Amino acid sequence: MPKLTRSFINTVTPTNRVAFIWDASLTGFGLKVTTAGNKTFVYQYRTTSGRTRRLKIGGYPAVTPESARQIVTNYAALVSQGGDPAEERSKARTAERLKDFAARYIAEHAEVRKKPSSVREDRRLLDKIILPAMGTRKLIEISRKDIQALHKNLSDTPYQANRVLALLKTMFNLAELWDIRPAHTNPCHGIDLYREARRQRYLSIKEVTRLGQALNDLEKEKAISRFCAEIIRMLLLTGTRKKEIMNLRWEEVDFDRLRLNLRDSKTGPKTIHLTATAAKRLDNLPRIEGNAYVFVGQKEGQPLVDIKKPWRKLLERAELQDLRIHDLRHSYAAFGASGGYSLPVIGALLGHAQPQTTARYAHLADDPIRAANKDISNQIEGALHGKE
Repeated sequence: MPKLTRSFINTVTPTNRVAFIWDASLTGFGLKVTTAGNKTFVYQYRTTSGRTRRLKIGGYPAVTPESARQIVTNYAALVSQGGDPAEERSKARTAERLKDFAARYIAEHAEVRKKPSSVREDRRLLDKIILPAMGTRKLIEISRKDIQALHKNLSDTPYQANRVLALLKTMFNLAELWDIRPAHTNPCHGIDLYREARRQRYLSIKEVTRLGQALNDLEKEKAISRFCAEIIRMLLLTGTRKKEIMNLRWEEVDFDRLRLNLRDSKTGPKTIHLTATAAKRLDNLPRIEGNAYVFVGQKEGQPLVDIKKPWRKLLERAELQDLRIHDLRHSYAAFGASGGYSLPVIGALLGHAQPQTTARYAHLADDPIRAANKDISNQIEGALHGKE
């Protein structure tokens, strides 16, 4: 048997019947020659069940002997492990496209296991970024190179790029679990996340005073509603997340024990402790008949859903244009760390699920440590000089 090289294949002429010429060095690698002279590379093998199968690799010279040989080598490795290349190819032809799999992911995974806000974010990333880029591609054909290209295209927004990568990684893990892709073929593995510069903005005592004065003035002028003003005060007084306060229901407020018993939050059911002053502020709010929410919106029976405009007015009046609403939560934690409270205590107050989330405030604990060092050193210094 000859070796299937370019020089040999060019000498092959057609006969009055279809002929197969098998390669001398690679078992199953062959060349099919029709009576019209068309030449096609093939791979013939036997499955574990004993069935003989033949696969078309591609026509010569469009497919070179070198590339055809490499394809057959890969197929032969699959067969040696008990695989069936023809079956895999059949699956690939009928495999669902990413856009179809995305719909299944939302319906069967996200909506079952995730919070509504997380589902909305998944939909946004899919609709705005992922599906326009590769929605029509077959799931089984998407490679690491494809994912890397998408991730690189989002490098100007590293946070969003990393969220896209995390979502795709989850989806491809499910594709393996649901037998749509072979095991250990997740194309997201090995792609490094971009460094995300964490923004750390904490209010000083003077800035809190300015913010409070501006809040009082705007409320008196009726430039912002009482409900909006109290939401902002409660965010600063409790360190809660915006949605946790805005969606607060009266049934979750325990005035006797001075706490909020949230039925749900980003990290699940959660207890938020209140000071007597904070509880009194809540107790002084009007109850609206037929509305279960503490902070009432314009729609009947619904909570207040948006405070962006009042927030912008407040920042302009207080001259704090660089402040975000979430920075109120950071400021609450920062005051705790600077006051000498331990990171586990601060994490418990904020409802952090992971200790590393609280670790961002560790450097602020230096203030009480420096103060303690000063007190101790002063005492020792006094003793060294004969002073009690």
